[in-house]
Amino acid sequence: MSGETLRQSDHKSGRQVCEPQQVSTLATKGAEWSNAEHGLREEQERLERWNIELEQALSEKTAELRQSQGQLRTLVSELSLAEQRERKRLANELHDHLQQILVLGKLIIGQGKRFANGVPDCHIVLKKVDDILSDALTYSRTLVTELSPPVLHHHGLAVGLKWLAEYMKKKYEQTVTVLVPEDQDLKLPEDQVILLFQSVRELLINSAKHAGTSEATIRMEQSNGYLQIEVRDEGAGFNLAAAGAPNSGISSKFGLFSIHERMRAMGGSFNIRSAPRLGTTARLFLRTQC
Repeated sequence: MSGETLRQSDHKSGRQVCEPQQVSTLATKGAEWSNAEHGLREEQERLERWNIELEQALSEKTAELRQSQGQLRTLVSELSLAEQRERKRLANELHDHLQQILVLGKLIIGQGKRFANGVPDCHIVLKKVDDILSDALTYSRTLVTELSPPVLHHHGLAVGLKWLAEYMKKKYEQTVTVLVPEDQDLKLPEDQVILLFQSVRELLINSAKHAGTSEATIRMEQSNGYLQIEVRDEGAGFNLAAAGAPNSGISSKFGLFSIHERMRAMGGSFNIRSAPRLGTTARLFLRTQC
């Protein structure tokens, strides 16, 4: 039976019979599909390898970042302590030498006044010199206190903040209300005490200079292993977006960036809320070891 007869017979029987050319095409497509499937598996395996390598690299970078953060915290702590040691040294130098010289000068002037009795012009000159020495002595004592407040080192942060309120009243005529817990035994490392005290002082000075108000409030609370210090005023406030804008001059003026970075490096945080005519509220957070 000829091929034509076979095809006709198959047609009559209702079966689909492929031509040799069709069989070759199907075989070719099957090979292409197989190659494509193989290529897809290879691409999938390659992506899986890349994903594993990426996770490993990310894990290594995360570990390096954590190590760098730890080193940065250590460095900030060491810098804070070094700064405070230098402040103490300068304060001691002023107290032990400059103030003693000024006191000695006043004693000598006092002796000179006794010898100048009956010589009005000489007495007037000595009185002026004595007044100058008195002013210099007062200023040196103020400088010693500002450099390294003894109350902060001897009595801790809570008492130091109360002293700071008195200091702001005398120097900036700013009335500061201090709300601190009286029944909590707060023990902090010296570097943390210094960081918090200096940050609060910076915020109060900013308020006194720029807020347009003579009142501020400090509130310190401790709970769940965290210490929070809030510095708030009801003054002019400012635009936070403008404070972060390039070349605005506001960031450097307020020193907020420095406080934020030092708190973060110490393992704490700093946030601030403010708006024009709505006052400013700044909060310092730090995990305690209590």
